[in-house]
Amino acid sequence: MPVRGGWRDWRSWPWRRIAPAAAALLATLGAYSLAANLIHDSERFRLAPGESGLIVTGTHLLDPQPLRRAFAEDEGASLAEIPLAERQAAVAAAPWVRKARVVRLWPDRIWVDVVERTPVAHVRVPGAGAGRLETKWIDSDGVFLDPIPGAEFELPVLDGIDRSQDQGERRRRVELFERMMAELDSKEPHFSERISQVDVSDPKNVKAIVVVDGDVIELALGDKLFRHRFEVFDAYIDGWIRQYGSVASVDLTLKEQVVIQPLAELSQTRPN
Repeated sequence: MPVRGGWRDWRSWPWRRIAPAAAALLATLGAYSLAANLIHDSERFRLAPGESGLIVTGTHLLDPQPLRRAFAEDEGASLAEIPLAERQAAVAAAPWVRKARVVRLWPDRIWVDVVERTPVAHVRVPGAGAGRLETKWIDSDGVFLDPIPGAEFELPVLDGIDRSQDQGERRRRVELFERMMAELDSKEPHFSERISQVDVSDPKNVKAIVVVDGDVIELALGDKLFRHRFEVFDAYIDGWIRQYGSVASVDLTLKEQVVIQPLAELSQTRPN
């Protein structure tokens, strides 16, 4: 006699175990469909108008109103249908926004949380007119920032960065600048406060401007040992001034020696 069995024979299936699971699945799908239709059609789940429906946090320098414009077409729309990823990308692309997060707050609100960019230095870039320079800020990511009216930062000027460089190259040069400043402040006293200008045109030889008794002095600091080299400068600059008079520049990159350029000697080498 042929014996029926295997998975093709429905009579051999374990119905006592399958039936409850299938019923639960169907109930879940039905409830989900009902809830989805309710959320879609109900006024209760539509984005509330104005600031009551769209909450923006994290703005300190930025005006939040331009960020709200990314949601202008969503007022009154079902919260479930608002494309959060698309809106988050639009907010994150706004000037001065470093990161953005957009979250649904049921039943009728959306929360937008932003992290603003923080400038670390002033930069001078070519402006609209020939020979003109515009002052902008730059952040740790190498992003140029237009000044915000009323916002003030006491920051050094950073040279050696311009629009011709891609953002990756700008970021690397800003990281070099920040590493130098961090090393200068790695312990007391903090030397970064004495730096007014930094040039990273040559990433292998960072140059910094300090002012000593009214004289502007350029320091060549290389790309490492920043604090040690500045400590050498700080310890001996008074003696060098007594010996040479005003000092124009000091090269601290050479091993076991320092090259000093007196201002008077520099003046003699300049063409009339």
